[in-house]
Amino acid sequence: MTTAITGGQLVTGLDSDPIPNSTVVIVDDRIAAAGPAADVTIPADANTIDAAGHTVLPGLIDCHVHSTYRARDVKQHLLNTPSYNILRSTQIIEETLACGITSAREMSGADAGFRAAIDEQLIPGPRLQISILMISQTGGHGDYWVPAGMHIPKRAWLHSPVADGPEEIRKLVRHVLMAGADFVKVCTSGGITSVTDSWDEPQYTVEETTVEAGPGDVLTIPTGWRFQFSAGSDSPLRFLCYTSPPWPGEDEAVPADYGGLGDATI
Repeated sequence: MTTAITGGQLVTGLDSDPIPNSTVVIVDDRIAAAGPAADVTIPADANTIDAAGHTVLPGLIDCHVHSTYRARDVKQHLLNTPSYNILRSTQIIEETLACGITSAREMSGADAGFRAAIDEQLIPGPRLQISILMISQTGGHGDYWVPAGMHIPKRAWLHSPVADGPEEIRKLVRHVLMAGADFVKVCTSGGITSVTDSWDEPQYTVEETTVEAGPGDVLTIPTGWRFQFSAGSDSPLRFLCYTSPPWPGEDEAVPADYGGLGDATI
């Protein structure tokens, strides 16, 4: 199917000034042409959308969203069923798309089912990259313990995000990757909404946030991840995943023996 969006003010993200009278041609799910109306030919079979008086721009990317629902009132949260929360979440996801967000990095809450439902067009929403959980130490940002002496999960359909020590963390990382995570989120500091820590306190040790791969170990890592790596002649290769920019630039890279940044192919 071919669609032409005509007459709108176009912000391409590439040019310094908006194009006042533009045409955008979309073929299936790809933009085939975009620019001033005089420079773009509209195919004869195109469906035309008149965007005069409106602004057309590329979809925005939100790098930190939590798109699943939970009641802020604790009593109501305890009364809501997981299925109710999931259905309410679809409204949040649709509203995110309506705000112009066409791609989002879901930083815990949505499992692979949400991503699949959007990809299969069962619900409208932005393309999602998901972490499923945010891995946390006991008493950390992702530990849902409350002073009443119990844990109250924010999303009851998810596995517990709490892990302590390298082995527990390694096992939980394997679990979220098995469950379809696109990246792994680890809480190395406190947060605003957690009741047992402060947002600016450090959490986890360097040992806990380092994955060691010795001789014979195999790591399967999703494409597009970034790693800080260090390796000595007598020590195993260590990977520490970074999921947030800014990245060190090429001129800041240092030899692997001393640690550096690179794209890992394993």
